[in-house]
This record gives sequence, C-alpha cells and structure tokens, in this order.
Amino acid sequence: MPRRTTRCQPVADMTALPPAPRRDALDQSGVVILVGLVRLVAVVSVTLGLAETVAGIAFNEPRSGDLGVVSVAYGLWLASRIGRLRGPELERTMTWIATATLGIIAVAALLQPSIATAMAIASLLPGVIVTPIVPSRIVLRLLIAGGLVGAWSVVTAATVPDTNRLPVEAQTAISFITLVLAYAFLITFLWEVSRRLKANAMDLQSVITMSGDLAKTLDPRLVGDRIAVHIARAVGADDCALSYWDRATNRVITLGYEPPERRAALNETYDVDDYPATRDVLETQTPMLIDSTDPAADADEVRYLTSIGHRSMAMIPLVAAGRTIGLIEVTAARRRAFDARAVELATMLAGEAAMALENARLYDQIRHQALHDGLTGLANRVLFRDRVEHAVERGRRSGGQLALLFIDMDDFKTLNDHHGHARGDEILAAVADRLAGVLRPADTAARLGGDEFAVLLEDVAGEPDALAVATRITDSFRQPFLLGGTTIRVAASIGVALGTGGVEPADELLRNADVAMYAAKQSSRGGAEIFRPGLRDGAAERSARAERLRGVEQRDELRLDYQPIVELASGAIVAVEALVRWQPPDGPVLMPAEWIDLAEETGDIVPIGRWILREACRQARDWQIRLERPDLR
Repeated sequence: MPRRTTRCQPVADMTALPPAPRRDALDQSGVVILVGLVRLVAVVSVTLGLAETVAGIAFNEPRSGDLGVVSVAYGLWLASRIGRLRGPELERTMTWIATATLGIIAVAALLQPSIATAMAIASLLPGVIVTPIVPSRIVLRLLIAGGLVGAWSVVTAATVPDTNRLPVEAQTAISFITLVLAYAFLITFLWEVSRRLKANAMDLQSVITMSGDLAKTLDPRLVGDRIAVHIARAVGADDCALSYWDRATNRVITLGYEPPERRAALNETYDVDDYPATRDVLETQTPMLIDSTDPAADADEVRYLTSIGHRSMAMIPLVAAGRTIGLIEVTAARRRAFDARAVELATMLAGEAAMALENARLYDQIRHQALHDGLTGLANRVLFRDRVEHAVERGRRSGGQLALLFIDMDDFKTLNDHHGHARGDEILAAVADRLAGVLRPADTAARLGGDEFAVLLEDVAGEPDALAVATRITDSFRQPFLLGGTTIRVAASIGVALGTGGVEPADELLRNADVAMYAAKQSSRGGAEIFRPGLRDGAAERSARAERLRGVEQRDELRLDYQPIVELASGAIVAVEALVRWQPPDGPVLMPAEWIDLAEETGDIVPIGRWILREACRQARDWQIRLERPDLR
C-alpha cells in the first residue's frame, strides 16, 4: 500500500481522549443519543405543561394551572442544561436532572392525583437514565429515592381527594397520554442502557480476546499482525496497519498488517518528517479521521484513499507508559466508516496493544543482545554454533555442502598495545563491517571473541568457492583503515573447513577450521588454508608442545648461547648476543623459530622473557668481573 504525503483532519471533540486503555463513562455517540432524549423530555414537558396551563385557565382549575407552570418551568430548565451534557460536567448535570425529575414527579402526583399511576412509572426513569453515567452509589440513591417517590404517588392517588374541576374526558386523556409517555420514555431509556451495556461488553470481550491472543507470542512481527487483525475486526475496518516509531532514526516501521495479502504493496518503513499527519498523531497523541466525502478533507488524502479503493481512514497513536511508540491506521471502502465510538474503541485496544508490542520489542531486543556481539553487532558464539548445527542438519537432508571460515587477526595484540584498547575496539568494529560487506546476505558472520571471527557459507560448490570467499576477505582486510585520522593496516589468517552431506558434526567442523587457521598462520600470515586430515596431526603436536612449554624456565630446560660481536678494525670482542635454546629432556635442542610463536600465543613468553633477561644479565656481569672487562656488553 503506498504511503500518504499530505495531512489528515483531527477527529472532532477527540483531543481529550486519554492515551491509556480506558473508556469514558459514555462515548460520543452515547452523548449524542442522551442529548436527544433529554431534549425530547424537555419538549414534551413544555408541551404538556402548556396544555395543563390552558386547561386550568379554561376550567378555572388552579392545581392544573400550577402543574402546567411547574412542567413548563421544568422543561425550560432542562433545555438550559443540555449544553452541559457535552462537557466535563456530564455526571454532575445528570445527577441534578435526575434529582429535579423526581421532585417534579412528586409534585405532579400531589397536584394531579389522576396521573399518579403514570408518575409511579415515571419515578423509575431517573435511576435508569443515570446508570451508565454516574457512580454506582449515586445510582443506588436515586433508585431508592425513585422507589419512595413511586410509593408517594400511589399513596397520594389513594388518600388525596380528587377535587379536580376538569372534565372527566380531559382528565382521562391527560392521564392516558402521561402514562403512555412515561412508559415510552422508560422503555426508550432501558433500551439505551441495554445497548450501552452490550456495547461495553463487546468492547471488553474484544480486549480480553486480543489480550489472550497476544499472550501466546512475544515475536514483534507476530504480535503486530495479531493486533492488526483484532483491531480491524473490532472497528469494522477493511485494512489495518500497525507501525513502530523508531525515535533514534525518526522512522516508522510496519510491524503488522491485515489483510496480509495486501502487505506486499506496502512501504515497510518511511521517514516521519515526510508525513506531517503521521508526525502530528505521534507527537500530540491525538487520533485523526479522514473521509473522502468531507469537503474539508485534503485533496491528496482523498486521492490516496481513492487509489486503494477506500473512502475512510483513522489514525490512532500507540501509547505505552505515556510515550508514543507507534501508530495504528485503519481504512475502509465505506464512507464515514469510523465514528467517534469506533475511534474510542480503537484507542482502548491500542492502549492494550501498545503494552503488548512494547513487551515484545523489549523481549526481541534482549534476545538480540543475548545472541549478538555487543561491539560489532555480528552473531556471537552461541548463535553461530546454532546456525552451524542447523546448516549441518539441512546438508544431511539435502546432501549440500557448506564451509566454515575461522578468521584470526594477525599480530592484533601488538596493534592493540600500540594504539590502545579503545582504538582496538574501533578496529574490530571496522573489520566486522568490512567482513559483512564482502559476504552474501545468506551467509553468517560472527565474532567468537577477542580478535577471532568466523563465517558460515551454505550451498558452496567446493573448495574453489570457499577459497574465493576467503581471498575476498583477506584482500578487503589489506585495504588500510582510516580511523581518527590514523591509517591502520591489518591482516588475518583464515582456516577453511568443508562439510558435505552433514557427515561432519558442527563441533568437528569448528575444530577443523581452527586447525586450518593455525596452519595458515604458520605457513604465511595473511593467507588462507584448507583443512586436510594431516593438519590435525600437526595441531596435536602443537598442542602437546604447548603443554610441555609451560614451566620450561622453572625446569631449567632453557639455555643461552652467546654469539660474540667483534670490532673489525681491532678484532676485539666488544659485546655478545644472547640466543635462547630449548633443550627438552627427551628430545633434540629446539631453536626459537620452532616455539617462540607458540609461547607468544599461550602467554608463556612472559616468564621465559624474564628468565632470559635475568640469566643474560647475570652472565654478562660475571664476565665483566672475571675478565676485567667492564666495557663488555
């Protein structure tokens, strides 16, 4: 679905809508009906009051005239209260109207005993009228007062003598009309209360159903789709889009859409600044309505609705804990499909949906942090291993081939020590970006820790394909990095292990790639090496040598050979160079080239270095004293 590029019109009288998922006692459509009924009661009261007054004057019946004046005054007062029914004084105004109505009924029963039965029925009206509006304690008080007024009317009819001078026919007509009107008003108000209770029950059921459905998943995309389905059904929308507001980038990202088959034509993300209407809804937390038949509606908005075959649209903010986190957009092919009540229902559902969506988003964020490296954003060891295991299983079913690349930065410790750990982290992040840039979207890159990276390649044709990727990676790393005005060059050694048909388990592939990587470091740093079974023997020997290397300085297995430095002019020895040798008790003498790199990797170079310095200094001082050569270095 294409996005709009113009403004929407704010919903009339909706600026006070609460962002939280609560409902007003009476929605806007209910207020309209209530105002109409109260206005009708006022008109009937004035009409009957005028008729009573005329009859009282014509037949010289003062009580009839008095009742007429009271009825007219009540009707006029009632009309003057109608304006307050649309504002925040609704509850207070309705309480006063109900109380005044009971007073008028009591007076009418006293002045006109012939209509006492009608007044007994009418005494139920005030308690019924205010039921969906005022608190329960006030409803109870009015119902009790109504019962007392009804009893008063019955007692009055039985005890007060009827001295009315109106003709019997006129009294009968007035009594009948009053009874019919009282009964009609009672039925009408009962119907309205029943309608409101059913509507509220349906709204509550919508919330309960949606909440239960959302509790089944914490996937943001699934949550978004389910929210869209429930809101579309609740408000009668043909389409419903649910979007998340990414404040960091100021973009709106679509998380859910109903119906799903229309989602393919939707722009999944867009800049909020490009759409003022969306920005207004997000920033003001105010719903907006647009209708193609509204002459005040923006022409571009109408064209947008027409382009998708729809005529009505409503935008509802998603608010969680007072913060706008997204937007709900509902559209329909019908004209004026969304009234104020539909918007309020959508707002109530949006409040519940916002919390579910925020919880799902936070869960997804925590899950992402648990499975990705915090520095580079690449997959971490846990996620990478899981991806490898799944790839092996797919290969076992399909017979396909995969490749693992184990990458280790060459001499990164030296670089880190020289530039500092902060710059070292920047280098690792830049290396990760460059690594991701040379891979296919389906490939998985991971940081396993420190300066070690790994890549999973699925569906490779063979060794040439895997080596081609490894070459692209090493070539990209050789390009200098410019960080903070400093040019930095790095290199990496890559070990490649191939798996065919899922024969090799994930652990074995990882070990093979690691073995090949060490072979690459030994043969030529900055290159790549394919795993061969023979490399494993070398790796085992290397591991055993590393074990024997630990503590050699304590076991006196090291010795220093000294090479003289001679002054050519005089032939005199002016200094000596100390050369370390390792003499295992069960083998030949090992030259430094055979084990120094290993000592650096394992950390044993530190105690070995201390031993060399101490022994060389001791020997030099001994010669200086014994040979009386203080100048010997």
